[in-house]
Amino acid sequence: MLAYRTGVKFLHVPYRGGADALNDLLAGTVHFMNDPTCNPSAKAGKLNMLCISHSIRSPEFPDAPTLTEAGYPDSDVPLWFSIWAPAGMPQPIVEALHAKVTEISKAPDVPSRLLLSGNLPVTSTLAELHAFRDANWKATADLIKVANIKLE
Repeated sequence: MLAYRTGVKFLHVPYRGGADALNDLLAGTVHFMNDPTCNPSAKAGKLNMLCISHSIRSPEFPDAPTLTEAGYPDSDVPLWFSIWAPAGMPQPIVEALHAKVTEISKAPDVPSRLLLSGNLPVTSTLAELHAFRDANWKATADLIKVANIKLE
């Protein structure tokens, strides 16, 4: 998304995981990366947090702007997670599971534990989650088309 919005070409270096990429970033082999595994090194002053790819600033890095704030609107691509169940699960069970997950998400220690892994805690209704998912999938599909992204 950043390459598409800025018109800058980046060389994508595939790694097996964030830890391997972080080692190369700290050594100066690669110039930047976007992964929560960088957060502890940024907090320790070993890396500069240039921006946040989420649509809101991180409480852990309040001085780091979002990409939109940095001048690249519609470039924010937050990581998001949800719990999925098989299609056809009875709606009362889906609603009960959603209610329990929402309750757990609001427990006092959960937001701080999520922040440890670079995640911002967000809860939503089922309708809001479905709308967010649909918009996210559409934006990703649109990006794949206009940027002519191909599987390798």
